[in-house]
Amino acid sequence: MKRSQVNAIIEQASSLFAMRGVALPPFAGWSCEEWRKRGSAALPIVRSRLGWDVVEWEAGKFASDGLVLFTLRNRHKEKTAGYAEKIMLIRQGQHTPLHTHCTKTEDIINRGGGQLVVTLGPLPK
Repeated sequence: MKRSQVNAIIEQASSLFAMRGVALPPFAGWSCEEWRKRGSAALPIVRSRLGWDVVEWEAGKFASDGLVLFTLRNRHKEKTAGYAEKIMLIRQGQHTPLHTHCTKTEDIINRGGGQLVVTLGPLPK
């Protein structure tokens, strides 16, 4: 996927979140130049892996196998259950593959009004 496509997807997601009343932190809209200006002050954000993710599980198939996420909190500590708070935008017709987190807790909250379908199964051995 080209960077221009990623930027357009992020811009659209940001607008949709704003329409839903979801306030993102200021760094959500930082330009590359702003990240550079912040320098080491931005390292905690980078180290915690906060911010935008645009994912496609199969190259060129974002429309069916894609997802947009914004990570607000991401705590992962040795020997304790981690916790992540992520805002996800899943468009009609998109799906995410089945996956598990053996040591991380996630809350899934549907704020958009669409139908959320979650399949639960046994943990892998």
